[in-house]
Amino acid sequence: MKKIIFAILLTLSSFAEYPYFKFDSSKLKLSDYSYRRYVRPQLRSIKNDFYYIVKRITYTSQDFINLRENTLKLVLQFDGAYNDCKKNQKTCYQHIKEVVPLIQAIERNIKKLREDFISLPSKQYGNVDDYINLISLLDNIDNLNLRIQSYIQLLHLTEGTNFSTYVPYIEKYKNYVGKMYNYSNDAFIYIIPNELKPSFEQFLDNFLSPLELKMIPELDRRWFIDRLGDLNMQWNVFHMDLEKGQTGFPREYVRNVKVMHARWNSILKLMFY
Repeated sequence: MKKIIFAILLTLSSFAEYPYFKFDSSKLKLSDYSYRRYVRPQLRSIKNDFYYIVKRITYTSQDFINLRENTLKLVLQFDGAYNDCKKNQKTCYQHIKEVVPLIQAIERNIKKLREDFISLPSKQYGNVDDYINLISLLDNIDNLNLRIQSYIQLLHLTEGTNFSTYVPYIEKYKNYVGKMYNYSNDAFIYIIPNELKPSFEQFLDNFLSPLELKMIPELDRRWFIDRLGDLNMQWNVFHMDLEKGQTGFPREYVRNVKVMHARWNSILKLMFY
């Protein structure tokens, strides 16, 4: 019996050490209470730890974090209004108007980043092409933001009238919002040192972004269980790259990666007990 207990504990302590593990998803446990009190706070802390590391290894990263966070909030709020707008175009403005402050915040984010570029250290970017590509990404976000702003103004003008039926439907603008979020992720990666870009891009695209869209806002139990094996693999790639790989990651921040690792491992243990 002692050997069996030891084997179980060893397995649980090792879950996050392997790129991928097999499990019976029907046996996983994740209650609403555990999600609210433990899983979501830990996921948020992993995200904050990630931002902390980024701010220590880059310049002006807070401005890019603000832009990324505002486009994320825009995606989530736009998604919340989407179904209501599809049901009734005439009342769409009442559901979509809540995103206006975010549109204005994104506009301010872009303006500040453009103003700051003149004073940025030259080593912020690998070469001139990187700088031009980053400016292009910000221009893309700004242009889409203006299109969405115009769309909401048109909804306001035609609200409750027969003219509202001639306003373009929300699907196209929902896609615009998704593109803005993707562009903000791309811009965020540009500020990462070149030798670390692949690891940070992999983590952002395959681990953090899916979680902050599907799990941090609210519990999506089925999605999380279905994706748990892949998420664990993505986490371990990032963890191993930074802690034991040859990426040039500053050793003084390895302890922060270990804290993130402990947080993720604790979520796995909670679900398998």
